[in-house]
Amino acid sequence: MTTAHAPYADWDAAYVLGSLSPAERLEFETHLEGCGRCRASVAELSGLPGLLARLDADRAFELIEHRDEAPTAESAPIATLPADLVARIQARQAARSGRRTRLLLGLAAAAVVATAIAIPVSIASAPIRPCRRRSRRWSAARSAPTSSSRPWAGEPSST
Repeated sequence: MTTAHAPYADWDAAYVLGSLSPAERLEFETHLEGCGRCRASVAELSGLPGLLARLDADRAFELIEHRDEAPTAESAPIATLPADLVARIQARQAARSGRRTRLLLGLAAAAVVATAIAIPVSIASAPIRPCRRRSRRWSAARSAPTSSSRPWAGEPSST
């Protein structure tokens, strides 16, 4: 801790909670411009006013009065979180995301393979139907009309 930082080391919480006088606030804000450690400390405490606003006033005074007593189940201190908790959560999410991606790619590949197999198999297993041939009577009647069936082809009609 440098000598320039020493007078402001404990002002971070007071600044966040708004309990500094206007002159002290201005002095601390000037200090914050050049001190990364104090800026980081203020950033860590920035959510504190919102959390304190959620605490009932009676419960807050009760916690202050009983802070020297042995902790009960209701007022037991919160267990400290591991320092690498965020890193472990991010690693678990990345692994889960990787598994999901591999699963989707595997399913897409299986669909492509199934389609590539199903189309040729369905074409090969389809029965080959021969073309229909016209009956001889129909072919003969259509291809060589007689003069009797067409009165206008040259012979006058008898009716």
